[in-house]
Amino acid sequence: MRVVFVAALASLLVACSSSSSPSSCVPGASVSCSCANGKTGAQVCASDGTLGACSCDTGTGTGGSGSGTGGATGSGGATGTGGSPGHGGAVGTGGATSSGGATGTGGTTGTGGSTAMSASGQFTVTFDGTLTKTYSTCYACAANYYATPPPIEGALAFDYNTGQSAVDVDARPASSGSGYEVSVGVEDTEPSTPAGIQGTYLSTPTWVPMTGSCVTFSQFSLQHGGGMAGTLNCTLTGGNDTTPHTAVVQGSFQGTFAP
Repeated sequence: MRVVFVAALASLLVACSSSSSPSSCVPGASVSCSCANGKTGAQVCASDGTLGACSCDTGTGTGGSGSGTGGATGSGGATGTGGSPGHGGAVGTGGATSSGGATGTGGTTGTGGSTAMSASGQFTVTFDGTLTKTYSTCYACAANYYATPPPIEGALAFDYNTGQSAVDVDARPASSGSGYEVSVGVEDTEPSTPAGIQGTYLSTPTWVPMTGSCVTFSQFSLQHGGGMAGTLNCTLTGGNDTTPHTAVVQGSFQGTFAP
């Protein structure tokens, strides 16, 4: 009866290696590579998931010659003057380093329905017309509104006796496209309950039109911030063996959905 969402996300990263060319890599990642001059360069992963060319540093220049040659000594005259010192060559500039591609931005996360808001209910359940139980103190009670994915649904879940007894009241737009339909369920697995009676009991059919159903709503707003409240007097069928068993559930309930 209870609507449960399970969501799961997974991602896979493929690492690039400098020792071999992988079939794919992470766009924008930079990995090392070997240059022809024995030095280490860099490769950048392109947007299609393949590595670009190896970019190598080839920029450093060679210094010029050191000093000039002294002039020749004059014969019998004044002493010759030495030549002016030579200037070293300009130092070369290294090549520009490649930049990694821009990192992509993930898409926005979709918004699901609101869950686990306040709810309360008090019920009496009579099994096979002989065994009557009272459910009054919630072990865990919640009002859940599911907006996505379709169909839209509001579910009030009332758990009692450390989760061994439960009553559910669910509502959704009618499958016929007009009005709404409801479903009521009871579950009892307490050890004190006879084995044949234990089990799940549901409406027959499971979903019935809200108008004229066994549920009377004093509040009904199937949306964020809305809620459901009312009373019920429903006869359900189920059990834990091949013998037909009935459960008559009566009581009141209320629940508020998150904004």
